[in-house]
Amino acid sequence: MYLGLPTFSMRNKRIQFGYIRDRVVKKLQGWKEKFFSQGGKEVLLKAVVQAIPTYAMTCFMIPDSILKEIEAAYLSLFNQALLGKQVWRITQKPQSLVAQVLKARYFPYSSIWEAEALPNASHVWKSILWGRNLVAHGMRWRVGNGSQISVYNSRWIPQPWNFKVCSPRTLPNNTLVADLLDENGRWNAPLISQMFLNFEAKIILALPRPTMGCFLADKQDSYCWHYDAKGLYSVKLAYRLGMELACSVNPSSTDPATGS
Repeated sequence: MYLGLPTFSMRNKRIQFGYIRDRVVKKLQGWKEKFFSQGGKEVLLKAVVQAIPTYAMTCFMIPDSILKEIEAAYLSLFNQALLGKQVWRITQKPQSLVAQVLKARYFPYSSIWEAEALPNASHVWKSILWGRNLVAHGMRWRVGNGSQISVYNSRWIPQPWNFKVCSPRTLPNNTLVADLLDENGRWNAPLISQMFLNFEAKIILALPRPTMGCFLADKQDSYCWHYDAKGLYSVKLAYRLGMELACSVNPSSTDPATGS
Protein backbone atom coordinates (compact mmCIF):
# COMPACT_ATOMS: atom_id res chain seq x y z
CA MET A 1 0.00 0.00 0.00
CA TYR A 2 1.17 3.54 -0.78
CA LEU A 3 -0.91 6.66 -0.07
CA GLY A 4 -3.90 4.41 0.53
CA LEU A 5 -3.68 2.61 -2.81
CA PRO A 6 -2.39 -0.84 -3.82
CA THR A 7 1.13 -0.65 -5.26
CA PHE A 8 0.68 -3.68 -7.53
CA SER A 9 -2.15 -5.54 -9.23
CA MET A 10 -3.32 -8.91 -7.96
CA ARG A 11 -5.28 -11.48 -9.93
CA ASN A 12 -7.85 -11.73 -7.13
CA LYS A 13 -9.31 -8.21 -6.98
CA ARG A 14 -11.59 -9.18 -4.10
CA ILE A 15 -8.54 -9.76 -1.92
CA GLN A 16 -6.69 -6.75 -3.27
CA PHE A 17 -9.49 -4.31 -2.40
CA GLY A 18 -10.68 -6.10 0.70
CA TYR A 19 -9.07 -3.40 2.84
CA ILE A 20 -11.82 -0.99 1.75
CA ARG A 21 -14.50 -3.30 3.10
CA ASP A 22 -12.55 -3.75 6.32
CA ARG A 23 -12.25 0.00 6.86
CA VAL A 24 -15.96 0.50 6.26
CA VAL A 25 -16.87 -2.28 8.69
CA LYS A 26 -14.55 -0.80 11.29
CA LYS A 27 -16.14 2.63 10.86
CA LEU A 28 -19.65 1.23 11.19
CA GLN A 29 -18.73 -0.71 14.30
CA GLY A 30 -17.21 2.39 15.82
CA TRP A 31 -20.45 4.27 15.29
CA LYS A 32 -22.47 1.41 16.81
CA GLU A 33 -24.64 1.30 13.71
CA LYS A 34 -26.88 -1.42 15.15
CA PHE A 35 -28.58 1.27 17.24
CA PHE A 36 -29.52 3.34 14.18
CA SER A 37 -32.90 3.20 12.48
CA GLN A 38 -33.01 2.29 8.77
CA GLY A 39 -33.05 5.98 7.88
CA GLY A 40 -30.17 6.63 10.24
CA LYS A 41 -28.13 3.89 8.64
CA GLU A 42 -28.71 5.43 5.20
CA VAL A 43 -27.54 8.85 6.40
CA LEU A 44 -24.48 7.26 8.03
CA LEU A 45 -23.66 5.40 4.85
CA LYS A 46 -23.98 8.41 2.56
CA ALA A 47 -22.36 10.99 4.82
CA VAL A 48 -19.49 8.97 6.28
CA VAL A 49 -18.97 5.51 4.84
CA GLN A 50 -19.04 6.45 1.16
CA ALA A 51 -16.14 8.84 1.71
CA ILE A 52 -13.82 5.97 2.69
CA PRO A 53 -13.34 4.29 -0.74
CA THR A 54 -13.53 7.49 -2.80
CA TYR A 55 -9.78 7.88 -3.31
CA ALA A 56 -9.35 4.31 -4.55
CA MET A 57 -12.42 4.65 -6.76
CA THR A 58 -10.85 7.51 -8.71
CA CYS A 59 -8.17 5.08 -9.90
CA PHE A 60 -9.65 1.57 -9.90
CA MET A 61 -12.88 -0.25 -10.64
CA ILE A 62 -13.88 -1.74 -7.31
CA PRO A 63 -15.31 -5.30 -7.53
CA ASP A 64 -19.09 -5.46 -7.17
CA SER A 65 -18.73 -8.04 -4.42
CA ILE A 66 -16.88 -5.49 -2.27
CA LEU A 67 -19.44 -2.77 -2.98
CA LYS A 68 -22.33 -5.08 -2.15
CA GLU A 69 -20.71 -6.09 1.11
CA ILE A 70 -20.66 -2.53 2.36
CA GLU A 71 -24.33 -2.21 1.40
CA ALA A 72 -23.97 0.85 -0.79
CA ALA A 73 -26.59 0.41 -3.49
CA TYR A 74 -25.39 3.26 -5.67
CA LEU A 75 -21.67 3.07 -4.96
CA SER A 76 -20.84 1.26 -8.20
CA LEU A 77 -22.31 4.10 -10.25
CA PHE A 78 -20.47 6.62 -8.08
CA ASN A 79 -17.28 4.63 -8.73
CA GLN A 80 -17.89 4.88 -12.48
CA ALA A 81 -18.54 8.63 -12.31
CA LEU A 82 -15.27 9.14 -10.42
CA LEU A 83 -13.35 7.18 -13.03
CA GLY A 84 -14.97 9.37 -15.64
CA LYS A 85 -12.93 12.22 -14.18
CA GLN A 86 -9.79 10.46 -15.39
CA VAL A 87 -11.23 10.23 -18.90
CA TRP A 88 -12.02 13.94 -18.80
CA ARG A 89 -8.46 14.78 -17.75
CA ILE A 90 -7.01 12.71 -20.58
CA THR A 91 -9.14 14.55 -23.15
CA GLN A 92 -8.47 17.99 -21.66
CA LYS A 93 -4.75 17.54 -20.94
CA PRO A 94 -3.40 15.27 -23.69
CA GLN A 95 0.15 16.52 -23.05
CA SER A 96 0.17 15.31 -19.45
CA LEU A 97 2.51 12.44 -18.63
CA VAL A 98 -0.32 10.06 -17.75
CA ALA A 99 -2.22 10.83 -20.97
CA GLN A 100 0.88 10.33 -23.11
CA VAL A 101 1.80 7.04 -21.44
CA LEU A 102 -1.72 5.64 -21.85
CA LYS A 103 -1.95 6.81 -25.44
CA ALA A 104 1.38 5.25 -26.36
CA ARG A 105 0.35 1.97 -24.78
CA TYR A 106 -3.34 1.62 -25.62
CA PHE A 107 -4.43 3.99 -28.43
CA PRO A 108 -1.37 5.27 -30.35
CA TYR A 109 -3.25 5.78 -33.62
CA SER A 110 -6.68 6.85 -32.41
CA SER A 111 -8.40 8.75 -29.63
CA ILE A 112 -9.49 7.41 -26.26
CA TRP A 113 -13.03 7.13 -27.64
CA GLU A 114 -11.97 4.47 -30.16
CA ALA A 115 -9.59 2.66 -27.79
CA GLU A 116 -10.38 -0.95 -26.87
CA ALA A 117 -9.61 -3.15 -23.89
CA LEU A 118 -6.74 -5.40 -24.93
CA PRO A 119 -6.57 -8.89 -23.37
CA ASN A 120 -3.39 -8.01 -21.47
CA ALA A 121 -4.52 -4.52 -20.47
CA SER A 122 -3.90 -3.38 -16.91
CA HIS A 123 -6.68 -3.09 -14.36
CA VAL A 124 -6.14 0.69 -14.36
CA TRP A 125 -6.82 0.90 -18.10
CA LYS A 126 -9.86 -1.37 -17.91
CA SER A 127 -11.17 0.82 -15.10
CA ILE A 128 -10.73 3.97 -17.20
CA LEU A 129 -12.61 2.36 -20.09
CA TRP A 130 -15.44 1.53 -17.74
CA GLY A 131 -15.59 5.17 -16.69
CA ARG A 132 -15.54 6.15 -20.37
CA ASN A 133 -18.79 4.26 -20.92
CA LEU A 134 -20.59 6.77 -18.70
CA VAL A 135 -18.69 9.86 -19.85
CA ALA A 136 -19.50 9.13 -23.49
CA HIS A 137 -23.20 9.72 -22.83
CA GLY A 138 -22.55 13.37 -22.02
CA MET A 139 -19.46 14.28 -24.04
CA ARG A 140 -19.69 16.16 -27.34
CA TRP A 141 -17.66 18.51 -29.50
CA ARG A 142 -17.66 22.28 -29.02
CA VAL A 143 -17.20 23.89 -32.42
CA GLY A 144 -14.12 26.04 -32.93
CA ASN A 145 -12.86 26.11 -36.50
CA GLY A 146 -14.70 22.88 -37.29
CA SER A 147 -11.66 21.18 -38.83
CA GLN A 148 -11.78 18.13 -36.55
CA ILE A 149 -15.52 17.53 -36.54
CA SER A 150 -17.31 15.32 -39.06
CA VAL A 151 -20.78 16.65 -39.86
CA TYR A 152 -22.40 13.21 -39.91
CA ASN A 153 -20.11 11.01 -37.82
CA SER A 154 -19.15 13.22 -34.86
CA ARG A 155 -21.16 14.13 -31.77
CA TRP A 156 -21.56 17.92 -31.93
CA ILE A 157 -25.28 18.78 -32.04
CA PRO A 158 -26.32 20.02 -28.54
CA GLN A 159 -29.30 17.72 -28.21
CA PRO A 160 -28.96 14.84 -25.73
CA TRP A 161 -30.35 11.91 -27.73
CA ASN A 162 -26.90 11.15 -29.18
CA PHE A 163 -25.49 14.55 -30.24
CA LYS A 164 -25.31 13.43 -33.88
CA VAL A 165 -26.99 14.90 -36.94
CA CYS A 166 -30.27 13.17 -37.71
CA SER A 167 -31.04 15.02 -40.96
CA PRO A 168 -30.77 13.03 -44.22
CA ARG A 169 -27.21 12.83 -45.57
CA THR A 170 -27.37 15.30 -48.45
CA LEU A 171 -23.68 16.24 -48.21
CA PRO A 172 -20.66 13.95 -48.84
CA ASN A 173 -19.99 11.62 -45.91
CA ASN A 174 -16.57 13.18 -45.25
CA THR A 175 -17.90 16.74 -44.94
CA LEU A 176 -16.48 18.66 -41.98
CA VAL A 177 -18.22 21.26 -39.87
CA ALA A 178 -15.61 23.70 -41.21
CA ASP A 179 -17.34 23.33 -44.60
CA LEU A 180 -20.50 24.83 -43.08
CA LEU A 181 -18.71 28.11 -42.27
CA ASP A 182 -18.24 31.10 -44.55
CA GLU A 183 -14.98 32.95 -45.16
CA ASN A 184 -15.51 34.98 -41.97
CA GLY A 185 -15.91 31.93 -39.77
CA ARG A 186 -19.67 32.38 -39.40
CA TRP A 187 -22.35 29.84 -40.22
CA ASN A 188 -23.33 29.62 -43.87
CA ALA A 189 -27.02 30.06 -43.15
CA PRO A 190 -28.35 29.45 -46.71
CA LEU A 191 -26.38 26.19 -47.02
CA ILE A 192 -27.39 24.94 -43.57
CA SER A 193 -31.06 25.79 -44.10
CA GLN A 194 -30.99 23.88 -47.38
CA MET A 195 -29.13 20.77 -46.18
CA PHE A 196 -30.62 20.17 -42.74
CA LEU A 197 -34.08 19.62 -41.33
CA ASN A 198 -35.64 22.85 -40.13
CA PHE A 199 -35.38 22.13 -36.39
CA GLU A 200 -31.76 20.96 -36.73
CA ALA A 201 -30.77 23.94 -38.87
CA LYS A 202 -32.05 26.23 -36.11
CA ILE A 203 -29.95 24.37 -33.52
CA ILE A 204 -26.80 24.68 -35.63
CA LEU A 205 -27.33 28.36 -36.42
CA ALA A 206 -27.81 29.05 -32.72
CA LEU A 207 -24.34 27.70 -31.88
CA PRO A 208 -22.03 30.61 -30.97
CA ARG A 209 -19.83 32.03 -33.70
CA PRO A 210 -17.62 35.15 -33.98
CA THR A 211 -19.04 38.62 -33.47
CA MET A 212 -17.40 41.93 -34.27
CA GLY A 213 -13.94 42.03 -32.73
CA CYS A 214 -13.94 38.26 -32.02
CA PHE A 215 -12.68 35.77 -34.59
CA LEU A 216 -12.65 31.99 -34.03
CA ALA A 217 -11.08 30.83 -37.27
CA ASP A 218 -7.93 29.65 -35.47
CA LYS A 219 -9.64 28.30 -32.35
CA GLN A 220 -9.39 24.52 -32.14
CA ASP A 221 -12.41 22.30 -31.67
CA SER A 222 -12.65 20.91 -28.15
CA TYR A 223 -14.62 18.43 -26.09
CA CYS A 224 -17.20 19.66 -23.62
CA TRP A 225 -19.58 18.10 -21.10
CA HIS A 226 -23.09 18.79 -22.38
CA TYR A 227 -24.82 18.81 -19.00
CA ASP A 228 -22.80 21.69 -17.52
CA ALA A 229 -23.30 25.31 -18.56
CA LYS A 230 -19.53 25.80 -18.80
CA GLY A 231 -18.97 22.44 -20.47
CA LEU A 232 -16.99 21.03 -17.54
CA TYR A 233 -17.29 17.44 -16.35
CA SER A 234 -18.36 16.87 -12.77
CA VAL A 235 -18.82 13.67 -10.81
CA LYS A 236 -22.13 14.93 -9.46
CA LEU A 237 -23.64 15.54 -12.89
CA ALA A 238 -22.24 12.27 -14.27
CA TYR A 239 -23.72 10.37 -11.34
CA ARG A 240 -27.09 12.03 -11.95
CA LEU A 241 -26.89 11.17 -15.66
CA GLY A 242 -26.08 7.57 -14.80
CA MET A 243 -29.12 7.39 -12.57
CA GLU A 244 -31.33 8.72 -15.36
CA LEU A 245 -29.88 6.28 -17.88
CA ALA A 246 -30.39 3.37 -15.52
CA CYS A 247 -34.01 4.35 -14.91
CA SER A 248 -34.68 4.77 -18.64
CA VAL A 249 -33.32 1.29 -19.38
CA ASN A 250 -35.13 -0.35 -16.49
CA PRO A 251 -37.81 1.90 -14.94
CA SER A 252 -38.64 -0.67 -12.26
CA SER A 253 -35.04 -1.08 -11.16
CA THR A 254 -34.18 -0.07 -7.63
CA ASP A 255 -30.44 -0.41 -8.08
CA PRO A 256 -28.87 1.63 -10.91
CA ALA A 257 -25.50 0.04 -10.31
CA THR A 258 -26.65 -3.53 -10.84
CA GLY A 259 -30.00 -3.13 -12.58
CA SER A 260 -31.65 -5.42 -10.04
